Amino acid sequence: MGPLSGSMQLRGRPYNRGVTPGPFLWRKTLIRLVLSDLDATLLDTPRSGLTGRAAAAIRAVMAHGAVFGPCTGRSPAHLPGLFGPGTGDLYRSGVFDNGMVAYLDGERVHARFYDPAALADLALRVRREGIGEIGVCGLPGLPGEFVVVDGPWLASHGEGALAGLTKANIHLPEGADLGAAADHLSALYPAFDLVSPTRSRPILDVLAAGCSKATGARALAEAVGAAPDEVLVFGDSDNDLEVLGAFPNSCAVADAKPAVLERARWVVGPCGEDGVARALEGLVSTSGAVPR
Repeated sequence: MGPLSGSMQLRGRPYNRGVTPGPFLWRKTLIRLVLSDLDATLLDTPRSGLTGRAAAAIRAVMAHGAVFGPCTGRSPAHLPGLFGPGTGDLYRSGVFDNGMVAYLDGERVHARFYDPAALADLALRVRREGIGEIGVCGLPGLPGEFVVVDGPWLASHGEGALAGLTKANIHLPEGADLGAAADHLSALYPAFDLVSPTRSRPILDVLAAGCSKATGARALAEAVGAAPDEVLVFGDSDNDLEVLGAFPNSCAVADAKPAVLERARWVVGPCGEDGVARALEGLVSTSGAVPR
């Protein structure tokens, strides 16, 4: 690993009319797609939201024809509250729900859905064994709200209400051993993969087996027309490991988990110091096309 350096060429797709790609070259590789994790990577905290500096850096990248998108465990419905007003253009593309769904310019290009019966059984077991509780997001009429799934809820709505969902979390008590819980439940439920999405809260994300941010990112890259080395990715936590390993131009923020620092090819500044934004500014300004 080493510090992120050099220059970058950002090249857009034909659909991105009106954009003139800038003369950017990063290690002689054209970059068509930039993906960044959100919590503790692009966003210091959910409450702090997207900084003005980060928004400006992203727009500078997009202005030169590249596609930018979040690569996050969060659902699209959560992005307006995180990014703030007037930023909808910054998340029309992206990988959401830890790779369960991906969008390009507002159009869904990839989706995986849970097995409703297996998810219902997992929810009951998690509650019965005192491990925690499962919350799901994306129910009709409640797109951005988490709803706890337990026995009474299932008795009222039925497991069929879980069909077509792409977002579920297991919320555990503070101090819980996430690794032990994930190993225990994964052995019982091969239909799911469980990953820790953040360093700050005791949460396990529930994914359809074989799905990860890398799954969604590959689908989005294909839709963009980007080869693996034309994708630039940023991350910090366990749920970023696969996507960082899937693309050669991978970056970790300096305060990422040790395993992420080991996996990433380059390290940028810490999240709390706008590390991703600074990296994008540096890459853009190296060409002289966009001033600092």
